[in-house]
Amino acid sequence: MKEQMIKATAMATVLFAIVFAALLIFVGIEGVETPTEIAVAVILGSIVFFVVSYSIKKK
Repeated sequence: MKEQMIKATAMATVLFAIVFAALLIFVGIEGVETPTEIAVAVILGSIVFFVVSYSIKKK
């Protein structure tokens, strides 16, 4: 059970990193590098991370 949790956490972390990188790239392409845009990217990434980790814990 502990191994599953470690794998799930690793998967969630990788997903979070991918989503965060994609958001940063999108923000960069749009040419909007305001603190607000970065904050939105961080918040969205955090929400995705929370949802993924929550759904994994539920299983």
